[in-house]
Amino acid sequence: MSQFPILTDNVRVVENALVVPPVVYRGPCGVFEADGRFVEESREYTSPFEPVPAPPVPDHNDEVPFQTGTYLYGGWMQGHFGHVLVETVARSWAIDSRRSELDGFVLISRGPRTLWNSRRKHRPILDFFYQGLQDLPLSQPRRFERLIVPDAGCGVGLRMKGSAAFRKYVQSLSIPADQSSLPDKIYISRRKLRASRGRFTGEGRLVQALKSAGYVEVHPQKMTFEKQVQIISNARFIISPDGSPLHLASYFARPDAKVAMIVRRLPETPTLIAAQFEHLQGRSMISVNEVKRIWKDAVSDRIETEVLSEIDLERAIKVLAAGQMISAIPEIANLSGEEVAAEISSYTRGDLEVLVPHEAT
Repeated sequence: MSQFPILTDNVRVVENALVVPPVVYRGPCGVFEADGRFVEESREYTSPFEPVPAPPVPDHNDEVPFQTGTYLYGGWMQGHFGHVLVETVARSWAIDSRRSELDGFVLISRGPRTLWNSRRKHRPILDFFYQGLQDLPLSQPRRFERLIVPDAGCGVGLRMKGSAAFRKYVQSLSIPADQSSLPDKIYISRRKLRASRGRFTGEGRLVQALKSAGYVEVHPQKMTFEKQVQIISNARFIISPDGSPLHLASYFARPDAKVAMIVRRLPETPTLIAAQFEHLQGRSMISVNEVKRIWKDAVSDRIETEVLSEIDLERAIKVLAAGQMISAIPEIANLSGEEVAAEISSYTRGDLEVLVPHEAT
């Protein structure tokens, strides 16, 4: 098996195509040709080398609605911001040469009741990547007069690096101008996210040190998507804990921007984020991996998101200085054991229950 999943940039034009959304969450789904053959370009993935199975071959006697016109197949509508950026928009690259012939694009649910709220929540992202094209949401099968089915140009895991056509398309997107003064140095904060989104101890202390070095703390969840893109595309220095905003940095950071990632989780996902940035931007980000211990929710198996990490702030700030993200090392001290315990206690009063240690590797 190849160490890198193949992203083909293939496009299939299917007449009388049948779109079949999943019946269960992340279940079999995709597109069939008129003769019942599955269209491989419509395949979804739950991990780089784990394709979602094709649905059963449809019964031609089943009556389904018929949609006239030409539509682009967009695949499933994700609910998480980061997954929207690497999966739901992954077929948008095929719009470029076909915009004038398209009547809209098709989004399918990942399972019951997952489609409608996600579309509303992430409408600005859809409008930006699909260039204002009208979406057609499907939770039930429908046949289409003509369907353009591109291979997904991005995805989860190693697929996050993006195909050549996807990278070219993202780099061609026009970022709306902002007449206001935008910060030159930004720290993308997690301090106002709810507990289950994951944070790290002493972030407030790190923020104060970075502010003394000229950084502005930004809270992307309180901004419009357009504003997030504008701020990230303008900044010359970007520091962020590992997470979804770094997908935007991979797509839209200016060519001379220096980007640093504060690792707060086990290394698999941060490593993939760094690889995505390098693949799309043609240069490396600075990885600041000074995790001392990870605390996880005692009742959850999720170690990727629902965690509170203890970070060596003194070492982290030195790595940032060595990477020329700051010109001098500001005064900063690690949290004491009592201070770490206090943060853990306040964290568990949120929407998590009991945190237990999970040794970082």
